Amino acid sequence: GNYDHDAVHPLAETAWTKMNEFIKSHQQEFLKQLQEGVGSKLTVDGIRDVWKMAKQGNTLTLVVEKDYQVTAYQDPEDDSKILIGPPTGNYEIITDAVDRIMFIVKEKGGNVVIVENDELANFNHIAMRLRYPA
Repeated sequence: GNYDHDAVHPLAETAWTKMNEFIKSHQQEFLKQLQEGVGSKLTVDGIRDVWKMAKQGNTLTLVVEKDYQVTAYQDPEDDSKILIGPPTGNYEIITDAVDRIMFIVKEKGGNVVIVENDELANFNHIAMRLRYPA
């Protein structure tokens, strides 16, 4: 219809409601795809496995909870592995491994989807749909 004479606020509320429904629908679709990919080894979860696949460029879609953050430690000689606790010897501290993973995924042509907290409780708060089986 014609909205030339309508107030902006009600129109904005309607638009946001529709946009929010669209976003939630897409998030649910990505969660469904993750679940379907478990049996065919097209889904990995947990910060360590997700990091490894991101480094390999095997990410189709990364799905992560919006407030999930992890400090990790990386061996400077093997950047494909991270540790959650500080190792002995030389290491690099990654203050936000999740943020770094998102950057790597985008850099290598993958997609990033952010979902509400606890949506990925069954996937250790971070999961990845792979391009090809791990």
